[in-house]
Amino acid sequence: MVGTKKILVIVVTFLFALNYIWFGFDAFSGFFLFFIISSVFFNLVTKTNSLFLIIMIYFYLWLLWGNLTYNIFSTIWIIDGDIVMVNNMYSLFIFTFSILGFLFVKNQESLFEKSKFELDWDFSLKKAIFFTKILIGLHLVFFLPNISLGIEENYSDFSQNIALRVPFINRLIYIYPIFLILTYLRFQKNELSLKWLIWNIFISSLVLTLTGSRFLLMTTMICLFFIHIILLKRLEKKLNPKLILYGGIFVGLIYFIVPLLRASTVTESNQTELANEYFVIFTKFGGEFRDGVWSTKALSEASKELISNHYLETVFFPLFPKPLISLLGLDYNIVFEMTSSVIMANSIDVEVKGIRIGGVLELFYWNGYLGVIIGSILLFIISNIAIKQLYGNNSVSSIAMYSYLLILPFYFSFAQSNLLFTPLISFYLLFLIIYFFSKNKNEKSIILDA
Repeated sequence: MVGTKKILVIVVTFLFALNYIWFGFDAFSGFFLFFIISSVFFNLVTKTNSLFLIIMIYFYLWLLWGNLTYNIFSTIWIIDGDIVMVNNMYSLFIFTFSILGFLFVKNQESLFEKSKFELDWDFSLKKAIFFTKILIGLHLVFFLPNISLGIEENYSDFSQNIALRVPFINRLIYIYPIFLILTYLRFQKNELSLKWLIWNIFISSLVLTLTGSRFLLMTTMICLFFIHIILLKRLEKKLNPKLILYGGIFVGLIYFIVPLLRASTVTESNQTELANEYFVIFTKFGGEFRDGVWSTKALSEASKELISNHYLETVFFPLFPKPLISLLGLDYNIVFEMTSSVIMANSIDVEVKGIRIGGVLELFYWNGYLGVIIGSILLFIISNIAIKQLYGNNSVSSIAMYSYLLILPFYFSFAQSNLLFTPLISFYLLFLIIYFFSKNKNEKSIILDA
């Protein structure tokens, strides 16, 4: 695990240096530097726990890359914002998370000692795979006819309309993470070759990308990565570098194939447009940070107050299905208009339905720096529960469920709060359906030998 701590230091040092060489330290206040350096110190002296350190590496990577993205676009688009204030609130968020990790994260070896070093395969995997294929078939029948060469033709409108006619049908998109988890488990049981596992990842990634669900593709890959790390440690196996390498290459290819699909005939006239597509993809990581900085000056005080007044409402409202909301006499669309992404898009008058500014900024607009601290504490509590369960739980289904829960710190930093819980609820509902459908009640549990 010393290696992971070294990676953490390298990531922070490299991206700080890159920002300084290109743009100087104008965006970094003494407040920011103190909290970031202090948080790195607490990470280094925190008990050895690979999952916690992976989360922290992501926070630093996303923050400093976001600075880089903002600095690049501020010269291209001539956007302006209070970068110093935004960096301060992010550093406070990370510092709070780091302090809590130092105080409460347990050593992974002590968590392992409580487990039996065996995994209860509580799925009838072939039945579960068959069932997920049926659900995937339903999703493709309803949605893929509306997708043409990666161009989303009124996809969002279609999704919302069909969801009203057929409740929960739009949530079938979350079957793909479950499908990939189940196929990965078959791979670990030597029922599936690496070639077929990668092929399934490739096809699922393609569908998720074409249907505009790249955020779900990212969270799926994070979930699989955590499951892979945990199972290797539990079964005392060595890391399979081919799996990580090939999986990363294929997902990356899918991500970069999208611009080619959108400009399927690459001629001299659209070379510039294609280059712009690739440039946007390259700077997409950290885009919410950039737009969050922009929002500090683009939003009026009235707009910021609107976000603050409706923040909690927009977080918990999407947990309930639209038909139920309609029966209660409430209007889902009105609440949706109160989300920060819609308010931001309306403020700068662009032809998109929403511009995400990141969960940390939304916390700040809700309740200032106190809101940022509260959000960091709640996110840590959820993450720490998931980490403990992943190290100490023998049930494969539980490991899959808690791995998906652990995407919250990754998703929250670059998403929007009103989408925080909806993916989890959708995933868990489908997962539980498949679990009860496929659980092998009449046979003994299968134990995978290390």
